[in-house]
Amino acid sequence: SGEQANRDAVMGQSAGCALGHFACHGSFDAAAPLESGLDMADGRLTAREVMQRLRLQAELVTLSGCETGQSRRHHGEELFGLARAFIYAGAPSVLVSLWAVDDVSTALLMERFYSGLAEGRTPADALRRAQRAVKASTVDDLRHWLTAAGFTPAACDAEIARLDAIGQATQAEARGARRPFEHPYFWAPFFLVGGRLRAMA
Repeated sequence: SGEQANRDAVMGQSAGCALGHFACHGSFDAAAPLESGLDMADGRLTAREVMQRLRLQAELVTLSGCETGQSRRHHGEELFGLARAFIYAGAPSVLVSLWAVDDVSTALLMERFYSGLAEGRTPADALRRAQRAVKASTVDDLRHWLTAAGFTPAACDAEIARLDAIGQATQAEARGARRPFEHPYFWAPFFLVGGRLRAMA
């Protein structure tokens, strides 16, 4: 984390890891898919660099950032992007996103996803259950989660107001029963790429 989350650390420390998780900004370059990348402390870790320098033994790599699952046909052949790069580097399964994601709903989704893995579920089942849980979350659920994460009451109110401003919250008779993440924008961006999706616990 912080300044230690640099490209050399990724290259030096990830080789023997069973699970890789990147929580950072990601972007897709449609004009040059191999220049798509993840923003690390010392610059961008590009798809090209992952393919050239990284060798993984991880069962699963999660790219918890924006647009990490987008790809484009390269020279009329294969689809290239970050997902393809990490599979090329040795990860049999990669969890990626299709669009710019919301920080709070993504954090909640990842927490539920890894809880499912810890229970012995396959990545596909853990993701499906996490998406359903996020979609069904109420404002009261969100407030409880934010409070547990260290948000002050005022910060909780500000976050709920921000979600209301997006205009996607489902209105219900009881304010606390509204579902701020019901719209697919919040729970649907992530999907799994790859073949070996067995339970990891």
